[in-house]
Amino acid sequence: MLQQGQHGAVRGDDRRNAASRRLTEFTLTIGGLVVVGGLLLIAGGRPWIRFTTVSAAGLRLSAVATGHDAAGTAYAAGFVFLAAAAAMPAVRAWLRRLLGILIGLTAAATVATCGSVLAHPARAAASRAEAVSQLRPPVITATSVMIWPWLAGAGALIAIALAVLVAVRSAPWPAMGRRYDRAPQDRRPPTAGPARSAPEASAWDRLDRGEDPTV
Repeated sequence: MLQQGQHGAVRGDDRRNAASRRLTEFTLTIGGLVVVGGLLLIAGGRPWIRFTTVSAAGLRLSAVATGHDAAGTAYAAGFVFLAAAAAMPAVRAWLRRLLGILIGLTAAATVATCGSVLAHPARAAASRAEAVSQLRPPVITATSVMIWPWLAGAGALIAIALAVLVAVRSAPWPAMGRRYDRAPQDRRPPTAGPARSAPEASAWDRLDRGEDPTV
């Protein structure tokens, strides 16, 4: 009996540890998506590229291209990650895995966009340079990349890791509105009261008819 009690205590500890681990994963995933989404929204309004262009009059002009100008998809991804964080507690099972796939695809597109900005800053700043110089195509003579595309790309890589976590391990995570039903044996309808035995019922029936039940 003592060994059975010890085994039961160990199993109870294991279940509590597993539940705590699932809750930690769930919380970290939602928190990570909120942080990455917020980072991308902030980065969208910050300067990504400083460039020098030439105006139609031949003047050299210096300007910046923000995340909106150079990588609009990265800015939009911020809204996707925030929406995914809000939806995570409300979905479960295959819908949650589908959400993980959506997060992963959005994050991969963001990484590709940030990589393109880093590799080809003049091309990424072309639309902004055209608005500044009033030339089409614009003439960009110099560019320098700021830190924001690096931060946005790093955030997107974190989002990819979170997407893998959601797709692989999200099935047992907590879900909003989950009901813990009673066991089937606890669902029996309540009885009106204790049933009378057959002899007792017969005696009462005879009394109802005006007969002597002792005869």
